[in-house]
Amino acid sequence: MSGPAAGDTLVAAALKVLLQPDPWVKAEHTKKAVALWHAGAINQVAAGTEESARVPDRPSRADDKVKLVSPGAMPKLGKGGTLASRQAILHSLVHIENWAIDLSW
Repeated sequence: MSGPAAGDTLVAAALKVLLQPDPWVKAEHTKKAVALWHAGAINQVAAGTEESARVPDRPSRADDKVKLVSPGAMPKLGKGGTLASRQAILHSLVHIENWAIDLSW
């Protein structure tokens, strides 16, 4: 799917971001949508209710290996004193940032 373009509605631009599975491309699409919004090239929120009805239940992901679990079911991350602890903290931050892009829309 192509990224946001001049003339898109804000909902259409958001859908292009949310339906993009690659997190790097998703971030680039977000930056492009913001630039188009600031430039006035995206100037309408939605074209109608049918456009808003296409919002996915969950954002696209690059693979289906990500399993959502409750915070209580996650292992303890530690304080970063070991390599494994630092890797676990970094891994968690990556997931948090990926969800943050989606939640910002």
